[in-house]
Amino acid sequence: MTSTPHLDDDAKFQLGIISGKLDLLLVQNAEADRRNAERHAKTEEALADHDQRISSLEQGRSWVLGGAAAITAALGGLATWAGFR
Repeated sequence: MTSTPHLDDDAKFQLGIISGKLDLLLVQNAEADRRNAERHAKTEEALADHDQRISSLEQGRSWVLGGAAAITAALGGLATWAGFR
């Protein structure tokens, strides 16, 4: 089957358009991947910062609860010694 040169040129033109659109999609996909990677890195960094802050807060809470328990025990001992029980 032979085709006319006009049809061959039209087919080549259409393939060029499709190729250009595929190239554009690949470039857009690569750009989206890069942006997602940057966002992921920032999120990981923020999570690490929050984890450190939460650990610090939990440690401070433990110290406060320990101090409160020690003060309560001392006051209970003082109350017992003073005869309030």
